[in-house]
Amino acid sequence: MLMYVFSEFMKSLRQGFQVYICSTITTEYALTGNLDRYTQNEGGYISGPVPMCFDELGREPVPSNYFGQKLNVMQHILHVRYTYWQASGLKTYVTTNCDAMKIQELYDDYIRDRRKEMFNIIPVTGESRR
Repeated sequence: MLMYVFSEFMKSLRQGFQVYICSTITTEYALTGNLDRYTQNEGGYISGPVPMCFDELGREPVPSNYFGQKLNVMQHILHVRYTYWQASGLKTYVTTNCDAMKIQELYDDYIRDRRKEMFNIIPVTGESRR
């Protein structure tokens, strides 16, 4: 919920971003085989990649299957967005309940190591606010 509020605040500063749910993205891939919306911003108002937030990383099915072609969708998206971050500082936000070991298990060492460079990790502890 905090990221949705943060997104709206950033829109007022003309630096907004859209929040996408990871399981919805993997379902979209299974139906269409297309991830360009999340990597290249295909069909977006601005041509080219834009800041995005991926909600509930680690809760999506891994791998996702499109006509026999299996893909770890979020691993692929985060890999592509990491290259954008390196080249231009493009921001990617993520929410997850996964710790570093679970990230490694789901997305391999490459993503686990890159998260340290790409993200500021802000742990939220205490009672669940769901």
